[in-house]
Amino acid sequence: MPSTHALPRALFMFTALLSGLACALFRSEPPVQPATPTAARQIDRPSADRPADFTVSYTWAEGSLPPPYHYTYTIDVAADGTVTLTYTPDYAGPDVPVWTETVSLTDDQLADLYGAVNLDGLFTTDWFSQDGPPVGGSSFWLSATANGVDVQVPAYVIPAQRPFADGLAASMNALIAPATWDALEAQRQQYITEHSQ
Repeated sequence: MPSTHALPRALFMFTALLSGLACALFRSEPPVQPATPTAARQIDRPSADRPADFTVSYTWAEGSLPPPYHYTYTIDVAADGTVTLTYTPDYAGPDVPVWTETVSLTDDQLADLYGAVNLDGLFTTDWFSQDGPPVGGSSFWLSATANGVDVQVPAYVIPAQRPFADGLAASMNALIAPATWDALEAQRQQYITEHSQ
């Protein structure tokens, strides 16, 4: 026979479970989806759906590390499909190199990118940054244009939007071939070796 203390505790746990379920069903934030493991998505979207003014700019920055360990890069996608990667292996300065790589996307590849970023809600989400974002960690942000509409995805979006922002980042990073990333990392390691005290 259950004790007299067990029944009130079971009732409390059942009430808490129902309360949590109600909050989950009626919350106003976007549903959380798993982070996208890869941006290699096959999008069935004809090129005609892509606006002629579609452009994207994505920037990633290492956290607050001392030189020469900090680095940043930007991936810009122009309306004609030209992808430009600009990579800075340290804090910007007169003696710091800037490495640039360029890729050309076909119309179909550009349409696939447009479809992928739409799946992650780039142009349909009201993006919000966290209150009191973390200090010192790496960050990324993104801006884009389509159909005359400009959007900004800030650094450190709120947790509910993070899986979608991560999907956008994955789509942008996938535009650059793995061999190019490997070559840039090798150059960065050489730069660190040459500039370490």
